[in-house]
Amino acid sequence: MTSRRGIGLLLILALLLGACSREEDPHRASVQAYMKALGESDRALKIAALQTWLADWPEARPDLRAKALREIWNQHEASKSLAAARGWARVELGEEPSVQGRGMIYSLLYRDAVQADSRTTALNLAQEILDTDLREAGALAVVARSLILDQRWDVDLGTRLALRGAEIAEPGAARAEFLDLAGWGSFQLGRGEDSRGYLEAAVAELPRSDPSTLIHLADLYERLGDDEALLGAWKQLLERHMDLSVQARAESLHQVLGGDLEDFRKEIWAARLDGAEIAPDFELLDLEGRRHQLSGFRGRVVVLNFWHPTCDDCRKVLAALRGLSAPLSELALISVDTSHRPDMARKVAGVQGADWILLDDDQNVSGQLFDVTDFPTTLFLDPKGRVVFRIEGFDAQDEQRIREIVFSLVERG
Repeated sequence: MTSRRGIGLLLILALLLGACSREEDPHRASVQAYMKALGESDRALKIAALQTWLADWPEARPDLRAKALREIWNQHEASKSLAAARGWARVELGEEPSVQGRGMIYSLLYRDAVQADSRTTALNLAQEILDTDLREAGALAVVARSLILDQRWDVDLGTRLALRGAEIAEPGAARAEFLDLAGWGSFQLGRGEDSRGYLEAAVAELPRSDPSTLIHLADLYERLGDDEALLGAWKQLLERHMDLSVQARAESLHQVLGGDLEDFRKEIWAARLDGAEIAPDFELLDLEGRRHQLSGFRGRVVVLNFWHPTCDDCRKVLAALRGLSAPLSELALISVDTSHRPDMARKVAGVQGADWILLDDDQNVSGQLFDVTDFPTTLFLDPKGRVVFRIEGFDAQDEQRIREIVFSLVERG
């Protein structure tokens, strides 16, 4: 039997070990405490536990503290206590949270004002963000995008916030988004040269950027009457994205400027292939247990489609691909199911008439190798295995766009 003194020593030792554990691995301990607070089933107790956690763990990771702030807001919102949520958020701002925490709170307050259609409140918050020199990219993007593209309540203020974001954003996609916003805002304000500078910088920041930036740049060139620059923007757009309406307009303008149409088309395709990279190789089992390796399809055009059986747009892509499967022996259709539910995938594919290769993504190649975050995502590989096009989602033009891409790739071999 253990003596009382022995029990006391064990308790002291446990406390010391716990203290050491917190000191040696504060992140792990803070996450455990956060998860415990998050696990409270009662809404009021959860709010109290998360607020206590924020007070007890000032050294916790900023992104985790921001998640706690969002969860407190969500709990207030779920209980229809938006007034309490707003009051709490204002108190929390007074406590001077981390930059990421401030950004999260301002984002929540701004979105709340937009949902309530409270223009004055939203604009006051936007001005406050500018005046307090908030340097948190997430909140700046939310507010600038709203003021310039969505609500358009104050394009000038939104443009200034976008420029603030461009100053602090990481190089690449984040900075390109802010420059695009600043460029489009300047365009709406009639500041042509400023707009040109920001949009051209956005394209240079991310050479294979989202098509919206090039579309904005083309609109600007068209307004400025710069046909050569307009044609150049359209060519850049066509090198990265198959847009049939833009292609028709670009070909027409090219001919107006005295160019040869066939040479223009060859130039576009040469640029597409020049910028294309070999797809990462992988090996997966199909839904019937047979093994397939992507590199084994070299010599054929490959349509590589990542999908989920509960996604409506994914079913539309399967239907669009169905019309391609029969006539082209030079084509390989591969659909990769990301649900890990082969019975459901097999059933949905059967209804859509998908009689081609259906793989089970049990290794998460979609995320790890191809950075797929939206479904459906469809990649088009030439016979050398290069990814020439990528389409995310599905819209009204995509069925025709898919056919144009496939037949063009097959024709060029």
